[in-house]
Amino acid sequence: MVKKYLFVMMLINIFNGCAQRETEPKKNIVSCVLLGYDSLAYYYGNSEHVGNSVSGLISDSNFVKTFTQSIKDHSSHEGFKIAIKPTASANVGVDFKWLVDLLNSNDFQLRYIDTLDENEREKFNTVSIQQIMNKQSSQLILPGDENRNATLSDTVDVNTLTILVFGENGLYLYLGNDVGSGKKYDYADLKKFFGDLKRNNRLRIVIKSSANNTYRNTVNILDEMSKNQMDKYQLIDMNPEEKKFISGLTK
Repeated sequence: MVKKYLFVMMLINIFNGCAQRETEPKKNIVSCVLLGYDSLAYYYGNSEHVGNSVSGLISDSNFVKTFTQSIKDHSSHEGFKIAIKPTASANVGVDFKWLVDLLNSNDFQLRYIDTLDENEREKFNTVSIQQIMNKQSSQLILPGDENRNATLSDTVDVNTLTILVFGENGLYLYLGNDVGSGKKYDYADLKKFFGDLKRNNRLRIVIKSSANNTYRNTVNILDEMSKNQMDKYQLIDMNPEEKKFISGLTK
């Protein structure tokens, strides 16, 4: 009877040990969630382990040192990868650039951009920047505004500014409905341009992303909108005329 009891207990211990190992986070993937406002959260394994995430500010040198050392310690695991997950938050473009520069400076090259899943959205109470860019044209984006379901008129007039976003850092802006009347800009020019436009209380801004637009360019333009207090804008796809025009610009 005692032998039978010991045998059963041994099986239970083996089973519990296996179950415990299965629930431990895998060490070959780290998710880096960019939360905006200089905030970063990271954790290892799949999103079932998001509760173990560590958060801090990228302006905190001690946090950055701990974060960097943690990745170094885990980078030797076979198949190690870094998932960068930008959220629809203010300053996320600046934070994205900071993270990429940090990873490059430490030669962490096995990385990719990913979206938040349900567990992460619930944990951090936010959504991915990619999800915002995939909103339908009837969706108005009002950062920090509770009226996120308001809609804009589809009418394009002289008070409509269209921003075409393409490639690594391509920007083309035009007013009204003549795509050929605009010009290419770089990010350094936007502050003055937006400053001149703020006097127009009837201004409406439409941001259109091309098929070859990078996520980095996406978060950069949204970050510029936030920094320049351009709070009201709509995100939709380019129309055929705009796609053809941008294709000509990039040749």
